[in-house]
Amino acid sequence: MSRKSALFWVLLCVGLLAVAAISVAHLRKGKVTPLGQAPRIEYPSETMTQLARQEFLQGSFSFIKDMQDLPPSVVGAFTEQGVPAW
Repeated sequence: MSRKSALFWVLLCVGLLAVAAISVAHLRKGKVTPLGQAPRIEYPSETMTQLARQEFLQGSFSFIKDMQDLPPSVVGAFTEQGVPAW
C-alpha cells in the first residue's frame, strides 16, 4: 500500500468519526430539557453555640469522591430533574 493510499484511508476514517461524533452530539442536544427551579433546601434557623460549633468542626471529615457515598436526600437535592444520566 502506498503512502498516499494509507493517508487517504486514515483521513477518511478520521472524517467519518468526526461526522459520527457531530451527529451524536446533535441528537443528544435535542433531548436535554432546560433546567427547572432549584429545589428549596431548608436550613435550621437556630444558631449553634460556640461550643457546639467547635465540637462539630473538630469532627473527622473526609473527601467524598463518589456521589453514591452521599445520603440519598443529599443526592436528590443536588440532582437535576428531567435530565438524562449519560
